[in-house]
Amino acid sequence: MGNSEPWSCKITDKQAEYFLAHPDKAEEYFKYKHLHFSSAKIIFLSFDNIKGINENGIDFGGGHFVDFAECVQSYKRFHPENEHCIGERDITAHPPFVEFQSLCCRCRVSFDKRGLFSERKNDRDFHELCRIIRGYGYSTFDLS
Repeated sequence: MGNSEPWSCKITDKQAEYFLAHPDKAEEYFKYKHLHFSSAKIIFLSFDNIKGINENGIDFGGGHFVDFAECVQSYKRFHPENEHCIGERDITAHPPFVEFQSLCCRCRVSFDKRGLFSERKNDRDFHELCRIIRGYGYSTFDLS
């Protein structure tokens, strides 16, 4: 009873007939489609793109803002046991990253400076972002 596209608005006549007879199944089907679509898109940003951070979230400028409260709601859909978690982090990845789970997509902040002393600077920036997040009462799940 599914389409191959994650968020296709096209359904077959047979599907439409079934959903009209079973509205609860229609709701379940489209919720799954929305969750699949939401978690499939990843926006890649660098730590250097951050314009500001406050208790509400992270501003990347250009209209892109990661809302911490929204991330908590989104992350809890997949991991209900984590009350204040807004995403995941991995300092052992190349490059290290913190990934936020918003309602419409995932936003991955990479620590990708290059050059002399870059590894130490990336580690320092990574820990600084995690410290700020904790200071506002949120957490990120450690993948490393």
